[in-house]
Amino acid sequence: MLDYWTLTPRKYEAEEAVQLDSLARTGYYGPYEKEYRRKDGTMIPLCLNGMLVTGADGQRYIWSIIEDITERKQIEQKLEQLALTDPLTRLANRRHFMATVERELALAIRYGSPLSVMMIDIDQFKNINDTYGHKVGDVVLTRLGELCLEALREVDAVGRLGGDEFAVVLPQTGSDQALEVAERLRKMVADSEIPLEYGLPLHFTVSIGVATLINASANIDTLFSQADKALYDAKHKMRNRVCAYQSE
Repeated sequence: MLDYWTLTPRKYEAEEAVQLDSLARTGYYGPYEKEYRRKDGTMIPLCLNGMLVTGADGQRYIWSIIEDITERKQIEQKLEQLALTDPLTRLANRRHFMATVERELALAIRYGSPLSVMMIDIDQFKNINDTYGHKVGDVVLTRLGELCLEALREVDAVGRLGGDEFAVVLPQTGSDQALEVAERLRKMVADSEIPLEYGLPLHFTVSIGVATLINASANIDTLFSQADKALYDAKHKMRNRVCAYQSE
């Protein structure tokens, strides 16, 4: 789409001022991306390139090439989402989740605030896959992700680390409160059911290990190693339970 803009005086935004400075120095500007509001109130992303031209009347104009980049932006957003999320559960993937934990851990250590993490594992998940098939197994994984989001606050973060292993970081949360959150989630999972095409609905349970930051020198590996040990204890105590890491 081509458009002509006259060089009429007006107040320019900072980004526009940079483009106009380039225009004054080189006779060209762009590419310049910006969202504009349509008459119906919706926003549209555009890419602008322009150059100075002189009309037959001797007046100088900006000749702009304006491109609708909505489709390109949608593709970029999808690629960004794929890079950050688990494609099945739509939760944060391991890489994105660990980056979030690193940030929250740094803040907790800096300000001396409490922080807890949870490791979550679906009990006997292999048996679910072997008995009902991987399609039902995927439904179970997705349902667990949904329940995690229902049980957690907006400031908390949950991610799928791989397989049937999930993890949660709870900022501003001490040990007792973290155990309450974990127990609430455990019960929500135990009370849920997965409808099956034939037969009775499927019920499943999870085991959860909880660890809380108690040493300002702790790092992410130490914290999750402690949560993993607590998870191991929960799995070996009849499953479907919550265990907290106990310092030796």
